[in-house]
Amino acid sequence: YVKDKTNRFYIKRILEKYTECIYLDPEDPELRAKILSTRALINSGLKNYGRVIEDCKEAIKGFPSFVKPYFRKCEAQLA
Repeated sequence: YVKDKTNRFYIKRILEKYTECIYLDPEDPELRAKILSTRALINSGLKNYGRVIEDCKEAIKGFPSFVKPYFRKCEAQLA
């Protein structure tokens, strides 16, 4: 998926920004779940499946009615 080293650099920077976003508004469980789910998607592209599962578990725990983390977690577990 991410073969070009330049792209990998930028993707890692994007991951850092999503991590920063998580700490900006930790009181809003829906926003936190969406940020975690998007970060999981990015990690999935990097084949960091353990991190995908961790982020999805946390997103599900915080906002159980949000469907995307369930799907992404399943994909990571299958990979």
